Amino acid sequence: MTTVNETKEMYTVGEVSKICHISKKTLRFYDQEGIISPDYVSAKNNYRYYSKDTLSSIAIIKYYKQMGFKLCEMKNINSKSSFYYHEKNFRSKIEELQAEERRIHDKLIELSDWYDLLHEAQTVSEEYNDAVSIKYLTDEPYCCLTQDFHYDYMDSILNIPWVNHLEDNDQAITGPVILKFPSYIEKPAKTSQTAMIMQKSVYPKESAVSKINFGGIFASIYHVGDFNEIATSYQKIALWAAENSYICGPECYERYVVDYWTTKNSQKFVTEILIPIKKSDC
Repeated sequence: MTTVNETKEMYTVGEVSKICHISKKTLRFYDQEGIISPDYVSAKNNYRYYSKDTLSSIAIIKYYKQMGFKLCEMKNINSKSSFYYHEKNFRSKIEELQAEERRIHDKLIELSDWYDLLHEAQTVSEEYNDAVSIKYLTDEPYCCLTQDFHYDYMDSILNIPWVNHLEDNDQAITGPVILKFPSYIEKPAKTSQTAMIMQKSVYPKESAVSKINFGGIFASIYHVGDFNEIATSYQKIALWAAENSYICGPECYERYVVDYWTTKNSQKFVTEILIPIKKSDC
């Protein structure tokens, strides 16, 4: 134990505060939490003194704090300061930050995709001409789940069982809801009984959630307005395909760019209809 005669080689709280740019209040808190304690406390006046070695350890504490360590993770740094102790601490913190990096990455992708959807909807609304175009989509993995379909679009898009299914299987999704229907003829005729809900997987990994690769060459048309009027857009694709010698289907997809997630005004809805096509041999 340091004696009072040795305090000349030590530093008072005020000196440590000035040298290390750390408040006296923080020093007292570090002492209470067992992070850094004074080497000597005067029995006469309760003054606290720190040795040069302890003073130097404040630099280590600051560096640990800069790297994201919590105070509770800094305890015993001085008493267990060794290569293996630091290695274990750093490995644990690296793994924690990597997990946090992934969470931030997921959120950034999801927010960016939603922002892009709003921009896409704005462009479609400003330049809308209900023309059919050919679109190529690269194959990408989508989470999917087949459900009964009753032409209740709100129930299918704001799909609580779907959200619960994804949460239960720790799946992050992004982008618009897409519904796949078995027949591009039955869907506008309102005779479809099932639909596969699809959303792009942020991290396509093995899990209990079913996956489907979605991509290929499609006839594409944007429908602006209420879902109950969407049959007219299907008719335009069918007419365009016949005029340009394309075979459609058999399935079709509805990609909801603007829907109940964004607005309750059905006249503002923007839906992209995608029907697989191939050139007729005739």
